[in-house]
Amino acid sequence: MKRIFNLVDKRWCDEQIATGLSSGEGLIWTARDPERRKHDSGKPEADEDVVAKVDKRVMVIQSEFSRVLKVQRREGNTLSSVLRSAWDSDTLSILTKHAPAKATGAHVSIIGHITQDELHSELTATDEATGYANRFLFVYAERSKCLPFGGRVDGPTMAELVERLRLARLFARRVDTMRFSKKARKAWRKLYIRLSAETRGMLGPITSRAEAQVLRLSMVYALLSCSHVIRTHHLKAAAALWDYCEQSAAFVFGGSLGNPVADKIFTQLQSNQEGLTRDDIHELFHHNCSKQEIDGALELLADSGLASSEQKHTGGRSTEKRKAA
Repeated sequence: MKRIFNLVDKRWCDEQIATGLSSGEGLIWTARDPERRKHDSGKPEADEDVVAKVDKRVMVIQSEFSRVLKVQRREGNTLSSVLRSAWDSDTLSILTKHAPAKATGAHVSIIGHITQDELHSELTATDEATGYANRFLFVYAERSKCLPFGGRVDGPTMAELVERLRLARLFARRVDTMRFSKKARKAWRKLYIRLSAETRGMLGPITSRAEAQVLRLSMVYALLSCSHVIRTHHLKAAAALWDYCEQSAAFVFGGSLGNPVADKIFTQLQSNQEGLTRDDIHELFHHNCSKQEIDGALELLADSGLASSEQKHTGGRSTEKRKAA
């Protein structure tokens, strides 16, 4: 990938691809607005930043994305809020007393690599999962071939890819407004209804920005075709990619409710056909989980249709058991 980028836009590839994502301030600094210093006379002077930060396109490649998820949970870390803002807007800012930073017209993209287990544990361990993860596209990837000496794209194919990207890049720079074709508009109306359908469990909030994601992807496909009009085949390509991203997210989070207590109870219920009593559930957490937390988890399981309650009457008081639905 980087080889292709380097051939399309070497300066951007050398200067605007970053690693080591650790703070919101650091991310803003890579795309900060130019500053002009003043002489003692009060007149502004040219600063190197005026030229150096004209390009606001920043791509972050993070080979260990689990570190990002861990570091942004630290008290006072602003990375999560800045990343959310970067998805919603092109203006990023943090007001600090000593070093206020601002980036206008910023375009931030992130490629992160993480294992399934790390993603599930690190993301579900934070309350940010529901408002943070849905700004990312999850793509499950695995090695398809064993190549001891690596692989290499042949010269003609590489040349064609580079030329097509160059043309698309030049075209996109001249586009101000994009629109749907008549057929694509009708197709989008139907697709929007499907994408807006509610999904239960933790997967629901993680994929809740489906409409916006597909719309953005369709624009990318149109621009790659050097078109300022989104057509049905652009929309179909975007929807197909989203479907795979949704399936990838379901592979990781499909069985999760986003509540660690509820998830643990449900896992135990699935492996115990006899069901669990209240005492069993408290013992499951070694009596370190409050009644309010357990009540909330059981209510969530019931509302999600994953567990049912059963009363068993004996000679004395009745016993309540929870079973997997």
